[in-house]
Amino acid sequence: MKVSWNVIRNKELIKKSVFCLSNISKCHGNDVEEYLTTNGIRVLSCYPVVKQFKKKSTASENSIDNNTVNYSDDKTKDDIESSMFRVCIDRNDVKKIKDPAILPQHIIVREWQFNKKAQVTVEKTKKDG
Repeated sequence: MKVSWNVIRNKELIKKSVFCLSNISKCHGNDVEEYLTTNGIRVLSCYPVVKQFKKKSTASENSIDNNTVNYSDDKTKDDIESSMFRVCIDRNDVKKIKDPAILPQHIIVREWQFNKKAQVTVEKTKKDG
C-alpha cells in the first residue's frame, strides 16, 4: 500500500553569497543587475552603497557609517547612481562573479563585510555583568 502525501515545498531555498562590487563608473543598480544576469549570474538583490553621515554632539563633526544604505524619502534604490554596489547572488554563481573574463578589468569584487556591532555589545555586557 502506497501512502500519498499532499506535502509540497513552500518556496525554493537558495544558498546566498553577498559581494561588494566597486570601482564602477556611476550607474544604477538595475544596470549592474542586468549585466550580471546576461552573463549567467543569478542576482537576488543589488543595492547601491552610499555613505551616511551622522551628526555627533557638535555640529562640525561627522561620522561615517560605511555599511549603511540611506535613501531619502523621494528616492528608491533604483533612482540612486553609485560606483559601489552590494550584490546578493546564488552561491552556485560565486565562480562566475570572480571570473575576470566576465567582469571588466579593474572592477573590484570582494566578499561583503557585515557589521559586527551586536556581537560587541553582547561581549561588553558579559564582561560587565
